[in-house]
Amino acid sequence: QVAILAQVDEVKPLLRPLAAMLTPLAAVISISVLSQTAADYVAKTWAKYPGYTGAFDGSKITGSLKIKPGPKKTDLALKGKLKNMPEGDGNGIHIHEGFDIDEAATVGGHFYPGLNADPWNSVTYSGPRASIKHTVKGVAWEESLGRVVVVHDASGTRVAIAKILPDDDSYRYAELKSYPLYTALVATMGDYGSAANGISGNVWVTPAADNALTLTYKLEGLPLDDTKGGMHIHEVTPSSNDQETCAAGSDAVSGHYFVGDSDTWIGVTWSKKAGLSTAVGNVTVPFTGYYFGENDMHPVVLHAQDGDRIGCGMLHSTAKATIAPYPGTTGDIEGTVWFAPFAEGGSNITVSYQISGLASSDISGGLHIHSGKSCEAADLVGGHFWNDPEVNPDPWSTTWSKEKGTSTAAKYGFSIDSGYNLHENADHAVVVHAADGTRVGCGILQYYPNVRGFVQIRGGPPRRLSSAGSTPEAALRGLKRADSVTLEGNSGGLPYLTGSKGGFHIHAGDACGPWPWTPGGHNLNSDGSDPWTTKYTVDGDVTAPMGGRDFEESTSKSGEARISIGPVEGQTWDSVAIKTVVVHSPNGERIACGLIQDYNARDKRPQGKYDVHHRITQAIVAARRALAVPTVACFGLLITAFSAYRWWSHRAEARSQPVSSAAE
Repeated sequence: QVAILAQVDEVKPLLRPLAAMLTPLAAVISISVLSQTAADYVAKTWAKYPGYTGAFDGSKITGSLKIKPGPKKTDLALKGKLKNMPEGDGNGIHIHEGFDIDEAATVGGHFYPGLNADPWNSVTYSGPRASIKHTVKGVAWEESLGRVVVVHDASGTRVAIAKILPDDDSYRYAELKSYPLYTALVATMGDYGSAANGISGNVWVTPAADNALTLTYKLEGLPLDDTKGGMHIHEVTPSSNDQETCAAGSDAVSGHYFVGDSDTWIGVTWSKKAGLSTAVGNVTVPFTGYYFGENDMHPVVLHAQDGDRIGCGMLHSTAKATIAPYPGTTGDIEGTVWFAPFAEGGSNITVSYQISGLASSDISGGLHIHSGKSCEAADLVGGHFWNDPEVNPDPWSTTWSKEKGTSTAAKYGFSIDSGYNLHENADHAVVVHAADGTRVGCGILQYYPNVRGFVQIRGGPPRRLSSAGSTPEAALRGLKRADSVTLEGNSGGLPYLTGSKGGFHIHAGDACGPWPWTPGGHNLNSDGSDPWTTKYTVDGDVTAPMGGRDFEESTSKSGEARISIGPVEGQTWDSVAIKTVVVHSPNGERIACGLIQDYNARDKRPQGKYDVHHRITQAIVAARRALAVPTVACFGLLITAFSAYRWWSHRAEARSQPVSSAAE
């Protein structure tokens, strides 16, 4: 406003210098508005701890707990005043691993990855009116976003909970959760070879009774006039790899994948009504001679009604263990063990395996899930893992089997009910035994049913338009938000090995739904280019050996990742509204999803709308506070300066005129 007033001839001599001084401040405010820099975090909406049945009502807690950067980048500071807290001295209030305030099973323990000693034991308060001021060393402030704060009473019981969110009245975010039905082999479909048919969708493969397979499908881009077409799992050539198989077409994809003289894939089709391009359904295929897990890393091929191959997608397992020599031993043992829910449901699971490097003289040996969650040291593997006493005796008498002689490889499958379902077996050690009981192989059952997280989406940093002029007002008008977005937040429940990477992208769909295909493909730029090659990297593990806890104290080993992605060029603030954030496993499967939403504390605005006026007001208020210049003083300064200028100019003008008389 000052810059515009400075164009008025009458006040130009005075306000031009003032405008020049204020323009940098206005630019700072504009940059704050456009780049949406991170605010502090806060926990302020309190609830009763899930599953707590005591008399204390956590929803009656009032006040805010601010989470701010500590003296060092590796620290955080807690500060706040809370009322209606549990009475007593030395009560605990801590940040925990989890992201959900309504699921006690996912809250986890204190959050302190990478530390040997728990820094939260000394973080306490005195109720019922609590004044909290603590610095927690070794826990980075950024890693708290999206997690939960837990309030304990004098006995240590968890009685209240709140989620850590941006301390801002308006922000854009996505809460991440695993797909609830992610329990099979899954193929993401596309075009076959070099064709441009527009095929998309997914095919899931699950085990059925008598070693049969059930193929569940949702397909798009099918020929309008067709009512059905073949849908088969195919062989691959030895030289092909996962990334190139479908794109190579017939050079990599050969015939149907089965054993024997009878092709069980004949007559297996997708089906739909004529005039539609989508097909949804399922079909069961009799035993092909290959057990469930052996179909992993094989292509599903779609045919048109005339038999032409039009679509293709590689199958990936969502639950498997990669076997390597047992810790402390040497040998050539390697292979894969696959897991899936059994067709009859409950805690039954189907196990299939391909293992090589076994002793040629052995014809069988144990194959079991153990209680430990690490294959890094023999003393961490533990004994058999089953639900005792509900299942009794120990059900893990299961074995691998092969022919005696020169063969060192085994493949087969079995089903077992250990009293624990697939989710509960996740992250446990899978152990292979020799015929004499010696442990010879080990691998972790990698399955991701508990991915959780929270990310904040911000517009990219501002840039100056090349056409901007040199005047102050032109400089301000020349600032514009760049066509980019950034994603900042945290996620847990990821692949537990430090350094594991997986895709982290915004997809074009407006819902996550129960199926991984619901979010659609990547959210493309306006020119059709795809910027989403971005990945997360697992920083560490919140359970032992980091954190100094015993493995048995955690229900699930959980890889943690600090999400800091961007700026992603070509993605605009409006183009990502009401889209979805999708998390992929290292193999590319979609394992979690979150809908991008807008939060506005002042009113209930439609999703996708962003209150720019409120953001500008916030930035101006923040700048005013930072400079400690009250608004009244600013206006007073301008009015005083203008009045002084007018007085001075009138006085100077009067002095320059001749005085005609004393009266004048």
